Amino acid sequence: MTSKIHSGTGVVVIAVFASSLFLSAITPSFAYNPANDAKNIQYNQSHSTIPHEDQRHSNSVVDEGDKPMPMKKESTLLLVQVLFRHGDRSPLHSFPTDINKDKWPQGYGQLTELGVTQGFELGQFLSRFYSSFIGPDYHPDEVHIQSTDTDRTLMTAQCVAAGLFSKQSRVEEKSRSVLWQPVPIHTMPRQFDKMLSPDKVCDYVSNLKYGLKAYFYSKQAIMKDKITMFALSEYSGLVMNFTTLHALADTLFCERVHNMSRHTWLKDGMETRLFSFYHQLPVLMPEEAKYLAGFLLETILDNMMHKAKHPEDKHKLYLYSAHQGNVHSLMSLLGVFHKDTTIPYATAVILELHRINGKLFVKLLFKTTDAFVPKLLRLPGCRGHLCPLSALTDLHDEPPQKAWQDMCGLASQENVIDFGENTIPILIAILVAFIGLDFFLLYKTFKYRQRLNIRDGKESYALVRTDDGSSSGSGSDADDDGDDFNSVEMGEDTQVLMTKDLHSKRHKCKKPNHATNGRKKMNGSKVNGKRSRIGRDRDIDSDDSFEETSLFVAPPK
Repeated sequence: MTSKIHSGTGVVVIAVFASSLFLSAITPSFAYNPANDAKNIQYNQSHSTIPHEDQRHSNSVVDEGDKPMPMKKESTLLLVQVLFRHGDRSPLHSFPTDINKDKWPQGYGQLTELGVTQGFELGQFLSRFYSSFIGPDYHPDEVHIQSTDTDRTLMTAQCVAAGLFSKQSRVEEKSRSVLWQPVPIHTMPRQFDKMLSPDKVCDYVSNLKYGLKAYFYSKQAIMKDKITMFALSEYSGLVMNFTTLHALADTLFCERVHNMSRHTWLKDGMETRLFSFYHQLPVLMPEEAKYLAGFLLETILDNMMHKAKHPEDKHKLYLYSAHQGNVHSLMSLLGVFHKDTTIPYATAVILELHRINGKLFVKLLFKTTDAFVPKLLRLPGCRGHLCPLSALTDLHDEPPQKAWQDMCGLASQENVIDFGENTIPILIAILVAFIGLDFFLLYKTFKYRQRLNIRDGKESYALVRTDDGSSSGSGSDADDDGDDFNSVEMGEDTQVLMTKDLHSKRHKCKKPNHATNGRKKMNGSKVNGKRSRIGRDRDIDSDDSFEETSLFVAPPK
């Protein structure tokens, strides 16, 4: 019995040993090998989501999804475009019971010192990330920076430019040393900026933006909590709705970031709920986002197409300084914004244009202030992180210009006449010309009416000169109604001088039809060279048979 047990145990031991040898033979990779770690590190570096700087702009290995791609020769970066949110700012509003309302020396809605630092660091990141592509020196034909017409976005653009070209060599000016490179920032009034401020141009876009926010925030749990809303109204002195609640959360968040005095009524649980409500953003549908970011995306794609068609174009970098809403709308239009996505201050969306083996690809990156390297975003419909440019242009069924004209009824920006700096002088000149034309027409109208207007006045006398040279005038005691006329019979050589009133003009009479008779009856009576009174307001009819003569105004008595 004992011998059987020992023999059985030996068989089991031999079987286990044999199986271990077999497993080690068929699975050598399971064993730890330092060489494998070195290979893994080398593989991860060559296939990381953000390639090394030397690999990005030369013969680099470009990640295009889960499957590693072979070495891509002739891979070059053609163009970089960056849309970023401004840096940290002061609150946009205050509220009646705010204990920190006087602690913002720069004013409301302005860039803070922290925001200046954030913008400068974003510029430094771009300088490092694209060091071999952009270079440390500023060239106006390579870099274009545009901003909305708001103080905090303009200042952030300046800070980004300062960080981007912070390694500028010294410029000697007499005894001074200037270490800062000035860079122009382009902007336009918000009421004309369809690319970065479309809600300021079109009422439909403004109402759409407000309606989307109202629909989204009204569905939040805190808005339905009547007790909390009533308490916040009592504490803050505001009438609570989604607009005032968002403004209150914005003010409290800014105060919290800058370590200001905390309100006693703001407990941890309420603060958490407020900040959660404040940072949430709605996921916009492409049909909605095209009105908010359609012109921006169209501009970005036009820049890419122009660069691809014109390699001689020296532009390498486009920077757009804007707001949270601009970044949110563009990401929604591209289909890369998700429910849990947040857009803190100085967040940047980067679009790269690559030419790989003769084909054009777009890479999308997302950079936040708390991330050392940007995150790659995958565009919908693309197999990997590199998306063909043609697929990006086919995202929309109709161009934003057509949708804009249908809903806003405004012509395209290219059709708007822009006189530049001479706009005001030209408008003043046009206004003066119109005023001068009005005065000229009034003067001509007055003169014309003065010629034709025959006003009523005192009755005058008719002076009849006969062929013997005698003349006389009628008295001023004629009937007012002018019905009682004495008849005057005039000869062929008779001259008639008569007036209607002091303001009458010069008239001419026709030659008599019966000149051969030598005499003509007037009103059925003959006048044998005698004086006759002509009644007041007696008009000379076109058929009267008077010889052509002149009528003069009788001088006033």
